[in-house]
Amino acid sequence: MMQMTNKRTLLMGLAIIVLSNVIVLAGVAYNRSGEPTSRPVLTERELSLPYNYGFAAENSGISLRLNWRVFDETKETLNYSYWTSTQWLDADKLGRLGFDVSYPLDEPNSHEHYQKVLSREVFIVLENDGATYQKVLHKKQDKLLEAKRLLKQNPDKKEFKDRLKSTISMLESEQTVNSRLFVIDAGLDYESLRQQYSDNSQYLIARGEVNLRYYGKYNRNPYLRGSIQKLSIRKVNVPLEHAAVIIPLLDKDYRRSSGKHPPRYEVSLHYGQRYEPWIINMKRL
Repeated sequence: MMQMTNKRTLLMGLAIIVLSNVIVLAGVAYNRSGEPTSRPVLTERELSLPYNYGFAAENSGISLRLNWRVFDETKETLNYSYWTSTQWLDADKLGRLGFDVSYPLDEPNSHEHYQKVLSREVFIVLENDGATYQKVLHKKQDKLLEAKRLLKQNPDKKEFKDRLKSTISMLESEQTVNSRLFVIDAGLDYESLRQQYSDNSQYLIARGEVNLRYYGKYNRNPYLRGSIQKLSIRKVNVPLEHAAVIIPLLDKDYRRSSGKHPPRYEVSLHYGQRYEPWIINMKRL
C-alpha cells in the first residue's frame, strides 16, 4: 500500500512538472508569435554584463541586465538623470494611470493616506538614444563650460580644479558608458501609446510598475509625484548560440570590465505579444 502511495505521489509530481513546462513553453510560443511589438538594438550601455562575473562564466545560463534612466528637467544636481521620479508623472497623469488622487493634499493625515497606495502595473515607454539623451548630454556639456569658466576666474583654488576634473569625468561617462535608454511616458493602453510612439525600434514599450509619492509632510505646497518603480522584466537571457559573444568578456578583470570604455557588443531584441524580450542577434563591436 505504501509503495502504491509513493508511486502515485511520484507520478503526480512528474505530471505537475510536465504541465508546468507545457504552460511555460506555450507562453513563450505565444509571446514570439506574430509581429514584434518592439525591436530595439541596444549596446552594452543599455544591456550590461552580470555582476557575478565568475559565477556567470561557469554557467551556461547568462543574462544581461537592462539599464534604464529617468530625466527630470527640474533637478539641478549633477546626478539629476538617475532619479526615478519625473515632472511628467504629476497628479493628473497618475489619475489617468488609475491612481485615486482625489483625497485632499492638505489634510493632517494626507501623507499617511497616500503612503498606503499600492503601485500599479502599466505600460512604460522607453526611448533609446533619442531627444532625451541629447538633452542630458547637453546639460553635462553646459556643466563643463561652467566649470571651465569658474576655474578661469579662480585659477589657484583647488575647489574649482576638482570641480572641473569631476565634470570632465561625468561627461566622459555620459558619452561612453551611461545608458541612453530613458523612460519618457506611461499609459494603460498599448495601442494608443504605439500610435504616439510609432517607431518600434527607437521606442520600446514594456510592462512596468509606477508608484505614487506624497511630497508635502513638511511642505506648505504639497503635491503628488509618480515614480518608476521597475520594469516587470529587467533581465534578458542570452541564448547558447550567442553566448560566445559574452563569455570572453566574463573572464576579464572586473575593474577593467567596469571601466570607461566604449560598448563592446550590440544586441538586437524583439518584444512579443506578452511584451517580453528575447535576443535575436548579438555581435561584438
